[in-house]
Amino acid sequence: MWVPNVVYMLYYTQWLQSDHHMATSMRKRSVVFADGFKVYNCALMAREGMGIKTWEPKSQHDHIRAYLLKDKPPDEPYIDEMQGSSEYTPQYVTLMIPLTYLYFHQILLFILFPLSFALVIGTSLLLGRRSIGGNSSHWIGFFAVLFATGPAWFNFFMAQTGAVMGGLLGIFLMAWLRKGRGSALVAGTTMAIMGILKPHHLVVPLIMCLAARRWSTLCILAAALAILTIPAALIMGIDTLLQYPAALWHILHSYDTTLNRIMNQNATVSLQSPFYYAVGAPATRFIMPIVTIFGGIYVYRLWRKVLAKADATIDQGIAPIYAHAWAASLIISLICSTHGQIYDLMQISTAWAMTLPVLAPSRIAALPSRLDRWWAILFITFPFFTWATLLCNTVYTGMIWLPVFSAMGVIATLQTNKMLHDKGAA
Repeated sequence: MWVPNVVYMLYYTQWLQSDHHMATSMRKRSVVFADGFKVYNCALMAREGMGIKTWEPKSQHDHIRAYLLKDKPPDEPYIDEMQGSSEYTPQYVTLMIPLTYLYFHQILLFILFPLSFALVIGTSLLLGRRSIGGNSSHWIGFFAVLFATGPAWFNFFMAQTGAVMGGLLGIFLMAWLRKGRGSALVAGTTMAIMGILKPHHLVVPLIMCLAARRWSTLCILAAALAILTIPAALIMGIDTLLQYPAALWHILHSYDTTLNRIMNQNATVSLQSPFYYAVGAPATRFIMPIVTIFGGIYVYRLWRKVLAKADATIDQGIAPIYAHAWAASLIISLICSTHGQIYDLMQISTAWAMTLPVLAPSRIAALPSRLDRWWAILFITFPFFTWATLLCNTVYTGMIWLPVFSAMGVIATLQTNKMLHDKGAA
């Protein structure tokens, strides 16, 4: 019998306690670990010199079991079955190694949570105030809605990096909208950090740099990635880095039935979910890369048109067409992604901040554009919708969210195309 995910998270979450502080759910002698702890575990393994075994699912589970069972009786009841494994990059794992001298809950409380809040709030305010303004009380309401959504809570309960990625995307956009060597350095370095955290979410920044011919930014990206790879090579060895792609391929193509169910029914908010149910996992693995390529081509063509239409920089205020193109690009990339998850929706926080026509709910009805009204209504009702689906359904959560998330993408795309064809818009 299924118990709603929310009950799992609110009742069984243990990572603030001394025992099992890293597990997000425990039922029937099974543990599903917070994603952040899986990275922490890999960093511990790398620190112990386990090399490529750091990315072997069985080795990861054995190491977690040994970690949990230290100073515990041999009949410990909650670790007969462990679901999921970590496939994060060697560079990311290496950066985590110094943090392994802290307990995981200390990292959450004093590093990950504060960093997530600071990046999301800071970049959203900076970008949003240059687009739509709004007084302090309106911005408090904006962040109250944003952090009340299901994706926000998934980030914190799962110790995920969706909020951090949202903040980094905001920093990239601010640097991208400025021209100059200093801005190229910030944009390229930020992209490198995103690339080692979650390379699959680097698609939009890469496309924007290619569309704008920002070759200096791309060169800095390559240099920064090389610099970030040096510690991983020194600690783990070059042979480990060379074997990582094969290990990653094995992990991504050997998920068991339980994990496939979790990934595709509960968490995935991309087109992967309906394809999975319609044609099965093997065909989906073939179809989704093609979908991703076509989505990337569309986003590239969109930005070429936007760049030809308007060339406003952040110093002059952000042109509305840039804000809506940014929103459309992020949403399309997540919908077409092979790994678009619920917690990744926090990445569009800066897009919401820049594109909401008003921040006061009382003014929504007075908006002249129907698209603007629907965009604002979808944002305000998003927390209620996400929590209602989580409370009522665990099996098809991602499938239920996808139409609403897709509607957001359609509205953002229509707004952008409308401005492209409007002679006065810029």
